[in-house]
Amino acid sequence: MKYNNPERWGKTMRNAKLFSKIDGKEQYSPEYKAKLKETYTYFSQNGFEITEHGLNRIVGQKSGKNKVFFTKEQLLGVLQKSFNYEQPDGKQVKFYDDIAVIQARDTGEVVSVVTRSAVRSDWRKL
Repeated sequence: MKYNNPERWGKTMRNAKLFSKIDGKEQYSPEYKAKLKETYTYFSQNGFEITEHGLNRIVGQKSGKNKVFFTKEQLLGVLQKSFNYEQPDGKQVKFYDDIAVIQARDTGEVVSVVTRSAVRSDWRKL
């Protein structure tokens, strides 16, 4: 696989590294680790990879003023849309329904998910 399908090999290695990293976190409860892995698997089966930070932003959603709760299905809907902004660091952004998904340009991994009521001033419209 490493030589015949390097893209799949890279994805497999990132997955293994991520699950190992999650398992090594003593501050995570067994239930939280299971939720992180289940969330990763859900999005991976739908064609999207997510970093540990991105998973924490999804599973550990904060509530409070100006925070918008979203379901996995709503997030998947945003992920399936086109990029409409770019950050100054080159990361691509999908901003729909007050949900911003930031993806790495090189791997395509979701690096963060945030809720916001407006576009960041330093995002460039695509």
